[in-house]
Amino acid sequence: PLEQGRPKPSDVRVITRATFRADGSGYRNGPRRSRVFLVPVSDAAPEMGRPLPGSRIAESDPAFAPDGATLYFTAQDRGAANVWYAPSNGSPRQLTQGAQILSLTSIDRAFNAVGLRSDPDEPPDVVRYNLKQAQPRLARLTDVNADVLAAKRLGQVEEFWYVSTGGAKVQGWIVKPPGFSAQKKYPLIMEIHGGPHAM
Repeated sequence: PLEQGRPKPSDVRVITRATFRADGSGYRNGPRRSRVFLVPVSDAAPEMGRPLPGSRIAESDPAFAPDGATLYFTAQDRGAANVWYAPSNGSPRQLTQGAQILSLTSIDRAFNAVGLRSDPDEPPDVVRYNLKQAQPRLARLTDVNADVLAAKRLGQVEEFWYVSTGGAKVQGWIVKPPGFSAQKKYPLIMEIHGGPHAM
């Protein structure tokens, strides 16, 4: 609501980002674990605010809908990055699905969004999708690596999970050789790294 053309302090929210360790204690320059925070705007001393509810690994690309009623953002979880939305009076919900890395670069007045999409079989390309659709269809606008990939055979990628020390669930991927046959034996190369990260 507006009073004499100006919003009341209680009606205004500022969207920003903060990064922090998994234990919740803050640090300033960490490149991972970013979250979108809601910070009330008032005449009182500034508040830290609170993160959007949920347990997503990292959030980025915040962008308001053209009507200002919804905040869209991307979130990493379980090796993928998809688009989520947070209405002004509700909890965040996931909009796009899939084992992919999808970004949100801009939104036009018709709620058409553009970003980059990649998955284990396809390098990043520009895509367009409409945020009003319940399950947005991604339309690829570029095919930058088509000439390179035309002469290549890629290995099949298979996601798996296992239980580690203390019951921790660990995610991994098996990249099989091109032309893989279950009847043959192959050498195994292991790449172990910290995480969680996107694919």
